[in-house]
Amino acid sequence: MTTETTAKTTIEAGDYLTASWGYDQTNASFWLVTKRTPKMVDLVEVQGQYHDDTLRLEPSSTPVTEHDWDACQKPEGLSYLADREWHEENRECFIPKTLNRKVQPAHIKSAESVRISSFQWASLYTGGGEYDTIASGQPGH
Repeated sequence: MTTETTAKTTIEAGDYLTASWGYDQTNASFWLVTKRTPKMVDLVEVQGQYHDDTLRLEPSSTPVTEHDWDACQKPEGLSYLADREWHEENRECFIPKTLNRKVQPAHIKSAESVRISSFQWASLYTGGGEYDTIASGQPGH
């Protein structure tokens, strides 16, 4: 009896995507699929965390946030410590970094993929961690 395992090729809500990019150093990014329609996905960028002792990154459940300038304006000229305190006291000013992107069909690559930016293509995260120059202890820029 032979058992074949077929690799997953379609992106669904709840999946993690990963993009590895860089010229002189390797950077890894992770995205959580929050919604899927026939041609589009809604994504939330999530932070990477160390995977075991391999010094590889895997996706976490913590979203990457960006400042919501419509919600609040940060005072100018804060010292480093005052800036950190302001961030802690004004968490509502930071919203998850979200994207809506077109899904590229599996015939372009071996599985569906998503163009994040001009230099990042994200595909299904299959586990095991992703190499990242900084996470592996190598000097970065």
